[in-house]
Amino acid sequence: MRSTTPITPQMGTSPGTWARAMLRRAMKPAIYRPMPQWAEEEFVLPASTPVYGAAKYRLERQPAHRLLLEAIAHSGYREFVVIGPSQSGKTTVAFAIPLLWHLFERGQTVVAGVPDLALVNDLWRDRILPAIEATRYREFLPSSGEGTRGGSVESRVDFLNGAVLRFMTAGSNDKGRASFTAAALVVTEAEGFEFSSAKSREANKLAQLKARLRASHALGRSYIECTVTTEEGLAWQEYQAGTASRIAIPCPACQQLVCPEREHLVGWQDAEDEVSAIESGAIACPGCGVIWTEAQRIAANRAGVLIHAGQEIDESGNIAGTPKRTTTLGFRWNAANNCLVPVAEAAREEWLAARHPNRENEERKLCQFVWCRAFKPENQGESDMRATDILARVSSEPRGIIPSWATVLTAGIDLGKWLAHWTVMACSPAGRTHIVDFGQIEIPSNAMTIEAALMLGMREFGDLCAAGWATDTSGKRRSPALTFIDSGSWPDAVYQFATEQGPMFRAAKGVGVGQYDSGSGGTSGRGYHAPKTTGAVVVQIGDGWHLARLKASGVLLVEVNVDQWKGWVHDRIRTPPGQEGSLSLFAGEQRQLMPFARHLTAESRIEEFNPRKGMVVRWEARSKANHWGDATMLAAVAAGALGVRVTPRSQGAQVVARKSHQGRPASQPRKKVSGGWQRR
Repeated sequence: MRSTTPITPQMGTSPGTWARAMLRRAMKPAIYRPMPQWAEEEFVLPASTPVYGAAKYRLERQPAHRLLLEAIAHSGYREFVVIGPSQSGKTTVAFAIPLLWHLFERGQTVVAGVPDLALVNDLWRDRILPAIEATRYREFLPSSGEGTRGGSVESRVDFLNGAVLRFMTAGSNDKGRASFTAAALVVTEAEGFEFSSAKSREANKLAQLKARLRASHALGRSYIECTVTTEEGLAWQEYQAGTASRIAIPCPACQQLVCPEREHLVGWQDAEDEVSAIESGAIACPGCGVIWTEAQRIAANRAGVLIHAGQEIDESGNIAGTPKRTTTLGFRWNAANNCLVPVAEAAREEWLAARHPNRENEERKLCQFVWCRAFKPENQGESDMRATDILARVSSEPRGIIPSWATVLTAGIDLGKWLAHWTVMACSPAGRTHIVDFGQIEIPSNAMTIEAALMLGMREFGDLCAAGWATDTSGKRRSPALTFIDSGSWPDAVYQFATEQGPMFRAAKGVGVGQYDSGSGGTSGRGYHAPKTTGAVVVQIGDGWHLARLKASGVLLVEVNVDQWKGWVHDRIRTPPGQEGSLSLFAGEQRQLMPFARHLTAESRIEEFNPRKGMVVRWEARSKANHWGDATMLAAVAAGALGVRVTPRSQGAQVVARKSHQGRPASQPRKKVSGGWQRR
């Protein structure tokens, strides 16, 4: 290891002896410790560091740091773009450690990129100086000039070992940035360098800072620590332009490599309060679904590896493929990899955000500071709708009470691997709509096969339907006359349940321009095609739906035009409250109703011109949390199948509608007619 301590003549040493010692030192090959080794041997966390303040730095505390520093030390990458959650040591590993390593292990000149001149002295005083003073390198602090004895810093610090730290900001002019070269560049808060000024004819300001390394050719290194904003933001663009690497960790149950993300944080969704969200929040394996303990999550991260763009995890759970050819390592970790903060804290933040009135702002925070993913803002337009539009329709009807004006009661279920979301809807014949109740049922797929777990969940909802919901007049209870269940992901289980329960429950499948096609791995784009006539396969034709008999099993399946019926639900929300064709919601607190409202507005309607089809409607997801939206849409289709109409009825639907005016309420028992539905 090459010493960075200056050699000075000792008392009684002849000039010749001292000169020969200097020559031998200069001729000795330089051996530098790799950054991971140096960090554990030399770096000391400043006293102000949370949890581990004034302690020796240890890689095992944050396994993501180990992966990053090993990639820096043993890979051929020249640039490192680092994205990580708050309170995860991102600034330490991507800014402070590289900065001190180049200054004192290598004795090199370093450029520090800071967004604003006003932040230079703060950065020196709050981050860099404490990091140096905590190590033995404090003896190299300058004895004169900037940074002396607590003095302020404006542009540069000259250390006693010959290294120079030069600060450059986004406010510097182009000429100032072009007048200095260095062997290393470290940048913090890189999003501040995103745009050049209107007067600058050169590249963006971050690119200009990178140009300071050209004199070092292949030996120059850049370390860019940043916070993710949007997909168009500098941080995400720089990350994607590189390797776009993620951390793959072995599941303690199935032993396969997986990359947990936000959607794999479970337990908080159905928590009753903030404390319950903390107690139940945990990561579920993306592969086998087993829920990990906190100790298992940390142990799995300690065995983690990097997976780069161009690679994937194969069916055996191993990494396959060739990494993207680039000189930039895009390194990202998230809350599932953050071993300095319990994952239960992320569950708490998710629970609170889901009930916050300013959901968009909370969503931005979660994306940026917890999950490190690009935030997609809600582009509010004429076709978009906000959760507050739903909350403005809260009525005086208590939860679980069917309004006196409602003649039709239906339900819809959206099945998931862990939760089933359901909605119970009451309607008048002219389309006045009221949400009587909604809820979730846990699907215990970690304790049994997914099919058995789904059957258990559906039977639990069947028991709810059998108990019924109360009317507001006589206290009698009514059951939904018809329930549609989404069969898209697990058709066999839904078919079996519908067959057991009879015509009150039907398997349903949505078809639309934006529907996911499991065969192609993307959206089908085909849209719904209404059949013209009935026969052996098509049993009944409705308005935007039809009932088909499956050839193999004989099961009856409702195929739904989701583009039309999602629009039907949104049109009910746009209709002034209290009118026929409007939608209302039972009385409740805002934080209780907000998750449901968010689901109903998780998709926005897009109308675009197709040269072959004319104007086409599709639905664009703004959030993956749209399960109650799908359940409500299915309940609406069921109401339509029982004769509910806002617009004049189509000829195909009149067969059902005429039968509903023979003297009995629309919710009374029905008999099966040619595979369709008819009231007795």
